[in-house]
Amino acid sequence: MQTLNINTENNEASQEEMGFWKRQFRPRATNTQKGFDWAFGVVLPLICMMADPIVFKGHGLAHGSPVLGSAKPFAYLLSFISIFIMVGWLLLGNRLKSSGALVAGTFFAGSAISFVVGVVLLPLSLIGMFMLIGFLGFTPLFSAFVYLRNGFRAYRSAEVFLENRIRLGITLLAGLFSLTIPYVVNREINAYVSEMVGGNAAIIYSHAERIKYFAPLVDFSRLGGHYCNSPDSKEHQALTEVYQRFTGGSIEDVDFASCNDF
Repeated sequence: MQTLNINTENNEASQEEMGFWKRQFRPRATNTQKGFDWAFGVVLPLICMMADPIVFKGHGLAHGSPVLGSAKPFAYLLSFISIFIMVGWLLLGNRLKSSGALVAGTFFAGSAISFVVGVVLLPLSLIGMFMLIGFLGFTPLFSAFVYLRNGFRAYRSAEVFLENRIRLGITLLAGLFSLTIPYVVNREINAYVSEMVGGNAAIIYSHAERIKYFAPLVDFSRLGGHYCNSPDSKEHQALTEVYQRFTGGSIEDVDFASCNDF
């Protein structure tokens, strides 16, 4: 018992002597770090996606378009992938063995994109501090840190199962793949919406059918510009029906002050 106490005291002392950043990137996470990772790697990102009023969905600032509405498919797909893998990593950890290299690549990609989003939203987040909801704007920056830290841990966990060259290659390919799929989906969805904005009623209806399975990822506020520029027309009616069908709201609720921007 005395030996155990001595070892515990030595471990605590060594952790206190270790610098802040070294403690954050140690191979083994503390219980406090795990709680932080669950909060900013899983729970709060999900809350931000559901409660988001201006960034990727909603009517944006001053009831206009979302700030990053055109990037919604990319951001949401990458977030879903990253969060799903984060849950698995936090539950299984080193038991993933060589798969840690795949996990690391996804986490590094998610960290980079979260950091970019956090920097873009930083001015709005600072302004939003006057309202409680504004603090959620800092979540991407904390999430970037969480995914970076766990990315290094996942990368190290695969060290005993893979040669360094193979491990690095798998990590890079996993990160590239994690970015490529959401990017391709984002580009295709935006192309369909752009054609709907400038197309006739037949195109609007046909494209709406093609993107219906991706409706939660689509920024339908982009249809507003074409709507206000085509009053009392077949296109006007088509856009009204499509917007109602996929959002449950009225397209007239969108502020069309920026119609000329479309």
